[in-house]
Amino acid sequence: MADETAFFTCDGDLFVPTALARSPWSGTAITGLAVSGLLMRAFEMERPDAMHLARFTVDFLGEVPNALLRLEHTWDKRGGRLSFSSATLSSEDGRVGARASAMWLRDAETPAADFAQDYPRWQDVAVRPFFRGPALGGFAEMRPVEGKVGLPGRGIVWAKPRFSVVAGQVASPLCQAAILSDMGNGIGTPVDGREYSFANTDIGLHLYREPVGEWLMIDSQGASGGRGDAVTHTTFADERGVYARGWQTLFVAPYPAGQPSHFEE
Repeated sequence: MADETAFFTCDGDLFVPTALARSPWSGTAITGLAVSGLLMRAFEMERPDAMHLARFTVDFLGEVPNALLRLEHTWDKRGGRLSFSSATLSSEDGRVGARASAMWLRDAETPAADFAQDYPRWQDVAVRPFFRGPALGGFAEMRPVEGKVGLPGRGIVWAKPRFSVVAGQVASPLCQAAILSDMGNGIGTPVDGREYSFANTDIGLHLYREPVGEWLMIDSQGASGGRGDAVTHTTFADERGVYARGWQTLFVAPYPAGQPSHFEE
């Protein structure tokens, strides 16, 4: 029986996308949520001793196919204070669909300066759907604070993810952070999603600590210069406060004639 709560199952050293991993933009590709979660998992499995992740980036070089995938991890620099590693996700024929980088910093006891938490508590926000459709509709339990999917403007949502990255393994806090880092453009939409698509071409995530708790908050807003692209900036928080900032570069294009948008009423 197919796993209904994970983005991937394993076939030896290869990863098999499940139905949950399907992209909302293409039936032949998988979603960036699944890609970013799997790449983060690879970094965590090679986590250096006495170091923490400070920066995580993903570049989408094209569609990551909805097919058997191979993941490769390499070290670019291993140091006592600073380390860098890279990972790629490719199809069986060797075509790389996504590449990622991680920057690790040494652990040290220094003064803490947390960002204040000024968002409504998740307990004070009603549960109601935000995303629609099979690709994202059941990804997480949602408590929207502001915004509406598909309409331009700021969006703020508390989310409780339901899915793991690999079947049989609980997603770590860092994997949850990576998965959520791909969601900003769908929450803080820069253009009208009833007329334009806005798939992201990359992910950038700067963390100063790992998230805590089951409920995580995404506060996103996008901007476009009207030249065919856009940028989404996202603040990520939990019950303690902000734990990371992120961004995405978006490829904006009108829907082809006769093709319905993802956000029809």
